[in-house]
Amino acid sequence: MNARQLIRAIDSHVGRRIRARRRLMGLSQTQLAQRLGLSFQQVQKYENGTNRVSSGTLCRIAEALDAPVAFFFDGREGGYRRKPVGDGRADRLQIEVARNFAEIRGRSARRAIADLVRALVAGESTPPAAVVRTIADGAPADAP
Repeated sequence: MNARQLIRAIDSHVGRRIRARRRLMGLSQTQLAQRLGLSFQQVQKYENGTNRVSSGTLCRIAEALDAPVAFFFDGREGGYRRKPVGDGRADRLQIEVARNFAEIRGRSARRAIADLVRALVAGESTPPAAVVRTIADGAPADAP
């Protein structure tokens, strides 16, 4: 990959991460644009990687989306090489799960759900009994 292709790949990656975070926050392109004092078309160009995001604008986007600047480079080894993470797209179900998970108030319920997901990813066909009990019991709304 030559330097130009590398830069284009990074611009595209940053744009995809902006889109993913915006969607996770439940914002439209227009709403994000209003927070930034830009047109929605400009946000669209950033997300598509058509226009490069300056460092100052990236800082403003990070603030508007309540994320650290580094978030937009996550998934790239050393900030330059792409590290595979799923298929690179955050589908609606993933976003819905993340939003709903964030709304769970009880720490033990969140922990139980995270344990369940880890077990499923590890290939366990049956989730650990303690996890199922915690979730089934409604997990007390303990301190977050």
